[in-house]
Amino acid sequence: MKELDADDVVRMVLEKQETCSMRDISEFKEKYEKEHPDTYVCIYRDNVEYVKQAYRTEFYWDEKRGVFIKQESIICPCCGVKHYKYPDTAKFNIIFQQQV
Repeated sequence: MKELDADDVVRMVLEKQETCSMRDISEFKEKYEKEHPDTYVCIYRDNVEYVKQAYRTEFYWDEKRGVFIKQESIICPCCGVKHYKYPDTAKFNIIFQQQV
């Protein structure tokens, strides 16, 4: 039996839409396991919490809205530091506009 991890599930959901809530993850699990009976989708609470912590550079967990958002990054032309869009979108947008 194959296993699909929570980070893969979040990636797959974010390919189709801009945000990914816990409900989206659960719905994906049900649908995917019906279509692929030889695959187990592992989305326990601990797995999702691990994704929130370990994949911060790839996904941003918005506490207020309760959703994952695909993280974006940009390297500042002045200081050479990599800045992430979330949670400081204002700073990210300023750097982005300077590059354009």
